[in-house]
Amino acid sequence: MKFFFFFLLFFSFFSLAFTLSEITSAPLTLLPESDCTNGLLCARRHSHTFSFFFFCVSYLSIYSFFFFFFCLCCCFATRGRRRVISGHPAHMSIEPDHWSFFQLPPFFALQPGPTALARQTSLWGSAIIDHAAYHAPRTRPGVCPFLRLYKSTSDVFRNPSLNRRLPPEAAARMLESLVAQHPNHCAVVLPGNDKGENDGADFAVLLACNESGLKGLEQALLSWILDRGAGTTTAHLAQKGVVMTFDELAESNCLAYRRDREPFLKRLSAAPVPVGDVGALSNEQAIRTLLHSLKSRPLSALSPIHITLFNMDGSDRRPYEGVKFGGAVAC
Repeated sequence: MKFFFFFLLFFSFFSLAFTLSEITSAPLTLLPESDCTNGLLCARRHSHTFSFFFFCVSYLSIYSFFFFFFCLCCCFATRGRRRVISGHPAHMSIEPDHWSFFQLPPFFALQPGPTALARQTSLWGSAIIDHAAYHAPRTRPGVCPFLRLYKSTSDVFRNPSLNRRLPPEAAARMLESLVAQHPNHCAVVLPGNDKGENDGADFAVLLACNESGLKGLEQALLSWILDRGAGTTTAHLAQKGVVMTFDELAESNCLAYRRDREPFLKRLSAAPVPVGDVGALSNEQAIRTLLHSLKSRPLSALSPIHITLFNMDGSDRRPYEGVKFGGAVAC
C-alpha cells in the first residue's frame, strides 16, 4: 500500500508539472483590457487562466482523496494488528518471555542475587504452566488431558541445544514456588515411601491444566462416585464407603465426569514450545497421582472422605490395585 501511494504521488507530480509546462508555454500576451482589441486572444487568455486553476484544484482534490484513503488503510491495518495481539491473554507482551530466556545458558543456573532469583523463579513458573497449557489440548489418546506431572529431574528443565539442565535442587525450588503461587492448580506429590519426605532430587508437582483446577477434578471424581450408587451424600459415602479398582476408575474417565467441555488453561505466550509433552500421564497414572497428592492437599473436595489404597491379597506391594473411599478407618 505504501509503495502504491508513493508511486501515485510520483506520477501525479510529474503529470502536474507536464500540464503546467504545456499551459505556460502557450504564447500569451497580458494586455490591458483597453488594448484587448483581438477578442480571440483575450478569450484564449481567460481560457488558459481557467485551465490553470482547474488543474490545480483537480490535483489537490486527487491528492486529498488518496491521502485520506492511505490514512484510512493504515488505521485499519493498525487496528488489525492490535486485534491479533488482543486475541491472546492480557499478560502477553512483546517483551522477551520465558521461552526467550529458555535459550540462554544462565537460565539453567540458580541465580545468587535475590532480585535475579525472583525473576528466574517467576519465568520458570510461567514456562511450566505454559508448557502444560500448550500440550493439554493436544493430548494423544490414552493420556489424561487435565493433569501433568513435573519432577525436579523432568526434561522441561533441560535444553539439549544448549546442553544445559537446571540442577534438581534448583528445579525443586522453582516447583515449590509454583505451588505457592498456584495452590488450586499445583500440588506437591509426596514420594511413595513411608517417610513421606521429599528431597530436591525427587521433588514432584501435579499440575491441573483445566480452568477449575484440582478442586474441579476432585469434585468430578466425587460426583462420579456418588452417581455410581455409592451414596446419596458425601456424609453417607464417608460413613459407608465404597471399594473400586484403579482399572475401573481409569476406564470410566471419572476425572472428566460432567467436564467434557471445560476449557483448559490459557497460554501465557505465543512463542513455540520447544519441549515435548514430558509431563503426560495415562488415565490410571493421573488418578493414582491425584490421590497421592491429597496427602499434601488437605483442603480439597475429598477431604471429608478417608482414602485407603490396598491390594487384593492384603500386601503392601506398590502400585496398589484398588482404593477404598470412605468407610471406617482400620486401627
